[in-house]
Amino acid sequence: METPVQEVSLLVLNLESIDETVGAAVAEDVLKSTIDELSCAEPSQSVEPHGRRQDDYDDLRARVEKSVTRFIREPDRWTSLASLLMKSMSFHVYRQKVASTTTPCGDDEAKEELAKLPIVDLPRTIYKRPYIPQLDDDVDHGVEDQRMKVSVSHQYPWVCIAQQELSEGVSLPCYFGMDVVVFTEKTNLYTPTITDFLTSYKDSFTPWEWQRIQNRSTQPPTSWLRRTRKDPRGDNEKLREFFLRWAIKEAYTKALGLGLGLDFDSFETRLRGIDEGPPEIPAEEDDTIWRSISKLSGSGCNQVSFTGTIRRVKPPSASLSASQIETGPKDTDAGESWQFIFVPLNPLGEGTKCQITACSCICRGPAAETTPVEVQTTSLKKLINRHGGESLN
Repeated sequence: METPVQEVSLLVLNLESIDETVGAAVAEDVLKSTIDELSCAEPSQSVEPHGRRQDDYDDLRARVEKSVTRFIREPDRWTSLASLLMKSMSFHVYRQKVASTTTPCGDDEAKEELAKLPIVDLPRTIYKRPYIPQLDDDVDHGVEDQRMKVSVSHQYPWVCIAQQELSEGVSLPCYFGMDVVVFTEKTNLYTPTITDFLTSYKDSFTPWEWQRIQNRSTQPPTSWLRRTRKDPRGDNEKLREFFLRWAIKEAYTKALGLGLGLDFDSFETRLRGIDEGPPEIPAEEDDTIWRSISKLSGSGCNQVSFTGTIRRVKPPSASLSASQIETGPKDTDAGESWQFIFVPLNPLGEGTKCQITACSCICRGPAAETTPVEVQTTSLKKLINRHGGESLN
């Protein structure tokens, strides 16, 4: 049964030019002054940020500042700040939308007229998943608002937040998660080649999934060309396929709210049209997720959606509770149907032609309807300004 969804959106931020904006030599000073000029608030205090005890405010501010400055590398600090501001902005926009006191989210002139907003550090579950709490007067403010799901992911220079708002009256669960991957070569002293790097993650996939990454089909070849083609994929294509299939697993476990609490090799994901298809339309043995994304994005599409089947292939971890096991992948041959939406990230902006170096994967389900994603972009300067800062002006 399909779950009605009102809106699915993805807000994208690229930090690649931050050193050019503030100057690499003074980036640390600018970051500190940025944090100093921003105010903070708990979710329940966001409407009246000044109605609080000074000691509580000092503790909150110290916690927010530590969440950014605990990182050593400057790119990691800017990434953490951007993630914090995007989550805060998501909270404010949804609260204002529910209260019907302002306009929906968007980088338009009406939004600029709004009052400066305090930073709201969203609460997290025991598995560190941020969520938007209910703010009704008659409910516990620590309870998650099931009408709005958010998922955050970042890998420098990209920071993204995906949001799903359910229609009124929906009682069915509709889990929601997102992950971002950057197709960078991860070679180092311990994994000096791409093959070494990929092999170090082999145990995170099922044998069948690993064969798909390596392009070793379990089915007999269906043409003379495929019989003579031992390994048509180069290292870079294997690397992209690895990252995309990793993003599928990451987005799925984040949707369940379990994160790394669910062993990646305990479930298997197959995409319809890539890994499997109707009997009359067999999946291509040498096809890849990235090739399909490239074909469609090259024709002007900014997102590609697949239906995937997820099933459990190993007993769940003993650390999971009975309810978490029930929520997780099903131990059936048919598995469970989920939707996966891939949004390629273009460093030059949507509509321009360049090599795509990153991609986000949004996971929705189970049995979710196909819903287009509204993709928006923002900048760190805009986020800081909306929260009352002027350091990047």
